[in-house]
Amino acid sequence: RGAVSALTLSSDLGLAISGGEDGCVKVWREREERDEVLPPHRPESKGQAACVARLAFDAPHHRLAGAFEDRRVRIWDVHMRRQTLTFGARREREGPTSCGGFQSVAFNTPASPSQLAAGASDGSWHMWDMRVGSAQPVFEVLGAHSDIVASISLQGCSVLSASLDGKAIIWDTRLLRQTHATDSKLNARRSVCEVQVLVRSLVAPHATTPEKCPGAPHFGESDIIKRI
Repeated sequence: RGAVSALTLSSDLGLAISGGEDGCVKVWREREERDEVLPPHRPESKGQAACVARLAFDAPHHRLAGAFEDRRVRIWDVHMRRQTLTFGARREREGPTSCGGFQSVAFNTPASPSQLAAGASDGSWHMWDMRVGSAQPVFEVLGAHSDIVASISLQGCSVLSASLDGKAIIWDTRLLRQTHATDSKLNARRSVCEVQVLVRSLVAPHATTPEKCPGAPHFGESDIIKRI
């Protein structure tokens, strides 16, 4: 019921997965007429939106991550057809948006498959490690942006966050510092697709790669566009 608000694909597994504004997540399998509904999501308190803002799929491990507007990230095992984990922000701040509701989510590269990150409406972004066994993030960057973090991408120890504030920033997660930023004159009314285009201005020489961080190649233009 309602609008489709998120979509992700896996050509290798022949899957298309959709998320709706009602919180429903469906798996569409190639050459099958019926869709498969994953365990339904329910908002954890009255007044919170159940909308699925973004989906990300980790095909090698059959894991699906959903960013929800009730400030939660949920993980499903698509093969087993069950929800396995739920993550939230470390701080539940007061106000109508709290941590802002998550608007973007991504898994790390195969070198660090247990890590994932999500961007929020209040400009913060958060990272979790599924091996830790805690719903709270291993760290979070509050005030990373002044507007919605519409896209987020991970490669090893580097995180790229792109926001409706017109900035795309690369972060070094070992040192929790900003390594490079680019500005654009995009405004908050521009679409997510237009925001993602601004990463084309990022080139490898501006990004640093930690020497002891496996799976963290330089962020070149082709890498960033592919990841987002």
